[in-house]
Amino acid sequence: MNRTTSRAALAFWAAVLVLLCLTILLVSCDPRSSNGLGNANGALGASGPADSSGDSGGAASAILSSGTAGASTQTSELMAKRIAIVQASGFPRRFATVHAKFNLENREVQTSLAKFDAVSLGLYAEWNGFASRQPILDAARALKAINPAVLVGNYSILNEAYLDTTGGWAERTAKLNAENWWLRTASGSMVQWTSAYGAWDINITNWSKPDANGQRYAQWAADYYDRLFFAAAPVFDFWFFDNVMSVPRDRPASWKLDGANQHSTDTDVAAAFRAGEAAEWVEARRLEPDMLLVGNADSDLSSAEYK
Repeated sequence: MNRTTSRAALAFWAAVLVLLCLTILLVSCDPRSSNGLGNANGALGASGPADSSGDSGGAASAILSSGTAGASTQTSELMAKRIAIVQASGFPRRFATVHAKFNLENREVQTSLAKFDAVSLGLYAEWNGFASRQPILDAARALKAINPAVLVGNYSILNEAYLDTTGGWAERTAKLNAENWWLRTASGSMVQWTSAYGAWDINITNWSKPDANGQRYAQWAADYYDRLFFAAAPVFDFWFFDNVMSVPRDRPASWKLDGANQHSTDTDVAAAFRAGEAAEWVEARRLEPDMLLVGNADSDLSSAEYK
């Protein structure tokens, strides 16, 4: 790619980013309940298409929790600092989602992103050093060095995963295969709610079987993402959860693992799906009590499982 083409591509993606991410934001950071998964009636930003692997329909990115799951809702000093940064920022508040291939090593790009109030980052397979996760940590540190007030988060997704057996996500794939946590039809076929991203869907409900440690995929995934991105390098301010849907969008599949297919719109299936999403947030809050939890919601967080 020549320099002119590179500049044109950079300008194009910068324009797309601005169009997607410039928005007026309403933010609520108050602890809402004893389990820390408060009623998320605030928003950190409009996400639009989520990334290379998920899309919850272009709805707002809601703050899922700022409390501590299963414990007191007292706010830690670090959490209070993060909340204060949000509350001190003027309107319009701006949220950038960089969940696709983007030249984050470039200082000009870093400087542009650091002007936002919050930036959510996400790895992509072509990124040099993908397996080590070091590039995304370096990018997060660079943004905060340019602007200490910017809130930087990292992307995760629960209900789908790439079938990656040799790349950076091979560990996740191996676990999904070993525990048979993939969502399948009664005939055994794997399921995609959309083929747009090349990912396959996961049965995140309690109908799936726990592993030897008593965890289902929701808890295991939270532990996995935390180990990769958050625990060892406390540079991130928030944890971004994609595809926070009120109802899964899959074709009929054997959610109950009973030899029959159920519709995703069935009341008990939808409730079990939401409970799986919430179970990940509870585990994430246990692991990261000082971190904001932000979800790409499809505009409906009114269900009991999400309160």
